[in-house]
Amino acid sequence: MKNKFLEGGIPKVAEVLGLNERTIYREAKLGKFPFIKKVASRYVVIEDSFNDWMFTSAVTELKKLKESQCD
Repeated sequence: MKNKFLEGGIPKVAEVLGLNERTIYREAKLGKFPFIKKVASRYVVIEDSFNDWMFTSAVTELKKLKESQCD
């Protein structure tokens, strides 16, 4: 099965998560978002992985991220 990319990409993820796009890119570079992959010179969002993450890890991971931004 071929991975389907999320329409809207990083800007859509930022909107859904309520974060700045720069934050999404920075955290993606650090490997904090397993649903974002670098393909050549751009980042893509794997739709199924993003949906799975939203249902399993989003609340705890976003809480950690927002707490670390306050420090």
